[in-house]
Amino acid sequence: MSAMAIPLPLPGASFPALSLRAAFRRRAVAHIAIDLQREYCNPHTRHGQLIGPSAYHAGAVIGPVKRFARDMQGHGLKNIWVAHNFTQRSGYHVPRELYRITPAPGDATIAKKYFDAFKDTGLDDTLRRANTRALLLTGAFFEQCVFETAMSAARRGYDTYVVCDLTATVTNKSIRRRTAIARELQENGVRFITAGKVRMLLSNTSARLTPSPS
Repeated sequence: MSAMAIPLPLPGASFPALSLRAAFRRRAVAHIAIDLQREYCNPHTRHGQLIGPSAYHAGAVIGPVKRFARDMQGHGLKNIWVAHNFTQRSGYHVPRELYRITPAPGDATIAKKYFDAFKDTGLDDTLRRANTRALLLTGAFFEQCVFETAMSAARRGYDTYVVCDLTATVTNKSIRRRTAIARELQENGVRFITAGKVRMLLSNTSARLTPSPS
């Protein structure tokens, strides 16, 4: 089962590449994968049973996101795996909660308590220490945590992209509702891009990548 598509392109939607290409050349891009964890992606967990078919759709993007993350790492770019801390307790172990995902050496992990992955986490500090300018968001779910994190990132001044074919949607949301959410993101400066477009930009800029900042 594939993930339900985000309704794109929207009227007037575009896939700006110039700023992202420049960020790739400076190694100033990070990939943030959101909530690809057991409770959302495994339909047999307690929460997975509550969200029903949405869990299958979240699980369907795991393989493609893992391949995307390997491509990012292969070009010296950063992956950050974010998971929702259902326990609300300290010491939440993100790698153990990710579903069929093992973060690679050098990947970062972040536990969050809210839809917004920036709220009360060290995500912003992690990105700024790495001189990150552009973000590529993937994961689950478009209407919730991806939306809130994208809005927060844009407010903080990051060039923010939702990788629309690597982002799962909530199955009980209507196409009209998803379209309204996508429009709100666009109106706030968030852009949409496909994994294929990202790979094309990476391929075109890889020969001119500048050294990583020390």
